[in-house]
Amino acid sequence: MSLNWQFLKWMSVFIVGAIFVVSTENLSGRVTDAAGPSVYAALKTLRSPAASHGFAVDNTGPGGRTYTKPTNIGLDLLSTLAAVERGQEDPFHAREHVRRVAAVLAKLRTYKGLFPEYIKLAADGAFADTDNGRLRVSSVDSAWLHFALSVAEAYYKKTDPLLARKLGDMVRAADYTVFVREGNTRFRHGMTLSSEDDTVLEEWPFNYDNKNSEARLLVVFLTAIGKVPETVWREMTYTYTQAAGLPVAEGWAMSAFVELAANSYFDEGRLASRTLGRSHANYVAASQRIAAERGYKVFGWAPCYSPEDQYKEYGLQNPDVATPYAAALLTTVDAPGASQNFYKLVQSLASPAGPAPFPDAVDPRTGQVLNRRALSLDQNLLYHALAKDTLRNLVSRTEWAREASRLISRVDEWHRPLPN
Repeated sequence: MSLNWQFLKWMSVFIVGAIFVVSTENLSGRVTDAAGPSVYAALKTLRSPAASHGFAVDNTGPGGRTYTKPTNIGLDLLSTLAAVERGQEDPFHAREHVRRVAAVLAKLRTYKGLFPEYIKLAADGAFADTDNGRLRVSSVDSAWLHFALSVAEAYYKKTDPLLARKLGDMVRAADYTVFVREGNTRFRHGMTLSSEDDTVLEEWPFNYDNKNSEARLLVVFLTAIGKVPETVWREMTYTYTQAAGLPVAEGWAMSAFVELAANSYFDEGRLASRTLGRSHANYVAASQRIAAERGYKVFGWAPCYSPEDQYKEYGLQNPDVATPYAAALLTTVDAPGASQNFYKLVQSLASPAGPAPFPDAVDPRTGQVLNRRALSLDQNLLYHALAKDTLRNLVSRTEWAREASRLISRVDEWHRPLPN
């Protein structure tokens, strides 16, 4: 009975293929609605069974369910809200999940309102990791969670004002100025503190100084809500390089993660068409060219676990291993071929063992699984890419969305347009 039920859930994903065949250029809700229920059902298996918190775990590998990071918790909250909007989650169950998560977060140890990078998960609760007398605080990990809390605050503002206020209070308490450096022009990766008295033991050596990075969305968010000065966003660089003969924005490993993750929450191609928009379109085209040149069956490259079970950076510069969430991110761009590629990838992973989360690593030559470990980060980003219209709508309901859109649009003013 269980095997048949799991097979039926996978079949709901295969229905996507029929839609793609009928309308290969359709990147609208008809495509993503077919895949969404199974993807979201798999996401829920990545939540800790501990009734006390229900936090999203980090990954399905050895020890991966014993800890998590703020990013995982935040992305899971966003997935929950999107699933309600798409009819894939019961509103009551979703609200109870958000309430439980918020209650535990409110008691979690923080530093100036900033969440710890690592959070231990136990049956009786969730706790900041202070092993070896140290507490690590990552700027972007904390910001992902505050981003989600702010979106959730806006979502529940009318229907549950008390919950909304609790969510918003955690955002208002955060002091991100501790990461601002070099005359308000740079945003630090993070720092390590003494767990005894919060003394700063080490400042991490790097800054987020490139707009084509994971930090793009988060610096825009923090600027829009007044947590960091606009000079940080303005002074972040945005330069171009060549990939498969096409100009694209330069970013770490040239991965789909740095190029396209933010596109699930804002229509960057519309807001900054001469820079972000052109780069996104060229990125998809470059991915297709590289795949064609190498004889790949599927494509989409971003950081994931390797066949050797090591977390590695993959991208246009190192396209040896594909990952499903990168293929999904490509579909956030209205470009020919991205949807068909995602369908082919899903089809190659057909298995009666679903609705387990997608494996993290796939052989681009054959579509076969190279590493079955699944990460909450990657699975949620995959779902957000498929549900991009819903996520963009959720973000648009916040008080800061208009200012964030203005900041994104200024990329076209501040930086040289992408060459045609």
